[in-house]
Amino acid sequence: MQQMLARSTRLGRLARSTTSGGQFELFLVASVASLLLIRFFLAWMGFPQVGRIKATAALLGGIGFGTFIDELGKFITSDNNYFFEPTVALIYIIFILLFLGLRAIRSPRFSPRDRLASALEESIDLLLSEPSAQRKAEILRLLEASDSQNPLAQALIAGLQQLPGHSQQGPGLFERLKGTFRQRSRRLVASPLFVKALVVLLVVNALLSGAVIILLVVVLNTLPTGYPISFIQVCPLAFSLLADLLIVVGVVWLPRSRLHAYHCFKGAMLVSIFFLQVFAFYGEQFAALGSLVFNLLVLSALNYMIAQQRLRQTAI
Repeated sequence: MQQMLARSTRLGRLARSTTSGGQFELFLVASVASLLLIRFFLAWMGFPQVGRIKATAALLGGIGFGTFIDELGKFITSDNNYFFEPTVALIYIIFILLFLGLRAIRSPRFSPRDRLASALEESIDLLLSEPSAQRKAEILRLLEASDSQNPLAQALIAGLQQLPGHSQQGPGLFERLKGTFRQRSRRLVASPLFVKALVVLLVVNALLSGAVIILLVVVLNTLPTGYPISFIQVCPLAFSLLADLLIVVGVVWLPRSRLHAYHCFKGAMLVSIFFLQVFAFYGEQFAALGSLVFNLLVLSALNYMIAQQRLRQTAI
């Protein structure tokens, strides 16, 4: 055997895999597909336009951050445990903090200087891309809300008003699908039957949650004295009770003030999303995504219902 290996080494011939043809074919297809996807994505984003470059950078940065945060378990454990149980809950907490930071950044309290800088950047992007009447109107609104006496703002307004050849092309496929989905969702939420069904669903959920809380309290009372009860076991009960109480208060308010009732229901959803879901992800891992999606859908419906109720009260 050693003589055969030595002879093979002298000849410089390596053993060939019988499946190498299929593997190379897969490599070639994956290479071509990735190239085409990158080119298609850059063309769809309007590369190399300034605004599209920023959007592309944000997307790639989000993909990179998601890939990095997926490895969190390896960084916080001494044995590089990727499947460390609290990891999913910690990742969820990080995303909640990022969301709160995003809400702070997107605060509507922009200074005239901020609006002018944004209008200048959008104007450059507009000149480098296909002209759009909608984008031009948005930039003009920004300039009007900024310091209109600023010479730069006046020059931009004059230049935009003289910009010829604005495209009246309709929205793309994605925008049309999004608009159709939004329109049908709002029509559904505005239905009186939907409002009644949502209230019944929240009440049933509160009753079931209350029954579980009572059962758990009874079980805890039967435990021997000195039995260790952890923070993870007590906190979900407290937050569930708070959410249930908010739903009960909302039901009480419903005949007198729908707006107050909807705010109470919204508060219950926020307690579930920001607090209860943390413990759900800790115990159920990614199986808790179902309850998160449900809570987010209910919260979106409640936000729309609150906005519509405010409009009705303003019109009165």
